[in-house]
Amino acid sequence: MVPDGQLLAYATLGVDEPDRLWTVAPVQSAPSPVTTGTHISDPVWSPDGSHIAFVGSTTGGRGWYVVAADGTGPRVEIGRFTYLSWRGSSQD
Repeated sequence: MVPDGQLLAYATLGVDEPDRLWTVAPVQSAPSPVTTGTHISDPVWSPDGSHIAFVGSTTGGRGWYVVAADGTGPRVEIGRFTYLSWRGSSQD
């Protein structure tokens, strides 16, 4: 959940289509798509709630990525330790 509690992020496994990363307000029924890709999992919010990091796959194996929470702009590869630090802070 985003640090202010207004949105949840989750990933869905695509069947015959790419995996997807979504956000949804806890009281809203329609989710908003953020990005698509291959093997998207384990989304975590940035400490300020402006971005979502997730685990994805690359031709070389596993990769860690970040996208703007509103779905604008490209996905950017980040380091594993950045992802893990966000993951740790989101559980505080």
